[in-house]
Amino acid sequence: WPKMLRYWRFGGPSDAAVNSGDEIYVFSRGSHPVTIWDTDGNLVSSWGEGDFDKGGAHGIFISSDDHVWLTDMYEHVVTEHTLGGERLLEIGRRMMPSPAWDARPFNMPTGVASAPNGDVVVSDGYGGHRAHRFDREGELKLSWGEPGSGPGQFALLHNVGVDNQGRVFICDREADRI
Repeated sequence: WPKMLRYWRFGGPSDAAVNSGDEIYVFSRGSHPVTIWDTDGNLVSSWGEGDFDKGGAHGIFISSDDHVWLTDMYEHVVTEHTLGGERLLEIGRRMMPSPAWDARPFNMPTGVASAPNGDVVVSDGYGGHRAHRFDREGELKLSWGEPGSGPGQFALLHNVGVDNQGRVFICDREADRI
């Protein structure tokens, strides 16, 4: 799995998510950034060609309303799309990383998830060392964390998840903890 087309390859898949129709979306660092597959491994479609930094594809999340959220760590943005790839929202300043000491989004974001109330939580991992919560329209509500390995600190936020109760779980890869 999957059944690759002749002369075709992913080019470094970084994350995958499943929509409500059981289609698998793969975000990769190749020529076809977002590919869509059925459960048998057949290619359904692809999109995003030319829209993402080839090395920056990092996180993908499909929300309960079947919107595709992507983190591009080298472009320093999080984007929301329809299942077919139409861009609905962009959060962050493209190609303008925030200084690591500044605490503003983003400096190499890594993951994204949505909360039951529609808020969006982003792990700002490699350079930001923080988590950020946005409302449904992309307005910043809250940021937390700072560089380090102690309480309230993050070494490398690598991904984020939110459960049905709204609790946020951060994968801090370099500190070996959640």
